[in-house]
Amino acid sequence: MTNWADVTVRVLLAIISFCGTVLNTVSLCVLLRCRISSRLTTCLMRSQICVDLYACLITFISKCVGPNYETPWPALNEILCYSWFRDNLFWLGCVLSVHNIVCISFDRLIAVVAPIFYKLHQKALIIGCFTYLVSMSLFLFIPNFFLRRYKNSTCVSEYALDGQVIAEFFEVQSYFWMFCAYILPGLFIIASHVVVIRYVHKWPGDSQDNSEQRLRARQKVKMLFVTTATMAFMLLALHAYEAVRYLLANIGLISYASGSPQQQVGIALIILTCTLNPCIMISTTSTLRNYVRRVVLKTFSRINSTQSQSASRADSTDF
Repeated sequence: MTNWADVTVRVLLAIISFCGTVLNTVSLCVLLRCRISSRLTTCLMRSQICVDLYACLITFISKCVGPNYETPWPALNEILCYSWFRDNLFWLGCVLSVHNIVCISFDRLIAVVAPIFYKLHQKALIIGCFTYLVSMSLFLFIPNFFLRRYKNSTCVSEYALDGQVIAEFFEVQSYFWMFCAYILPGLFIIASHVVVIRYVHKWPGDSQDNSEQRLRARQKVKMLFVTTATMAFMLLALHAYEAVRYLLANIGLISYASGSPQQQVGIALIILTCTLNPCIMISTTSTLRNYVRRVVLKTFSRINSTQSQSASRADSTDF
């Protein structure tokens, strides 16, 4: 029964991550050909696609390779133990994806609340966002290296160091993970978009020009509401399972086996977020949506033209 569950979850993860890899690759090609309203927005949206692509690709490769690996070189086996064992590299993509969404929310908040500052300090905002992104991700990811140990030519899931100190550290770190990788990002995304919606909704609308402006503002409000609701729901709902289980395990309420079907279900839900992010980004951004529509229409037009030419050649051959 356990083997059946392991295989089922592994196949499911491989399928979802493969779909995510394809969708993020296509979305990255679209984003490289389009520029959104500002340099910061464009950079953050491209980086979001890149980290989601990374998370999906790493997961797909790991599920194809399988949990068991061994090379003729002990040094390489030890490196793989600390870097690859139990989806370790996936968690870097997970943290980067969550906090890149936080940066995108911050970008939209500053653009509406302080538009002049936003336009004049694009370079500083880009540096600040990516500094936050890298520092927060490393802060949350680096402790993962101490959750595995290479001994007797085997990689096992246990603390890399002996003693009570490291056990107490990871008990505290589980709370940091819960707040910094789940609760605080979700609250910030919701709060920032609520502020944006309120600011846009308060735009004046007395004259005819302002009435048109107000209509466009309401359309933006609707678009932002859809984006907010979808991204916040995915972040809070799909990440909740793994975050809560990790916290409960570290305080001793449940058992947490890395690589078990229950733990892999949590990864599958997170990968589903990375798979859906590019769809949400394109569907709620008019520039990207219009570009995709033009490409699709042009592709179908070329296909129809090719088929028409082939049919006409066949008719002329019959005569």
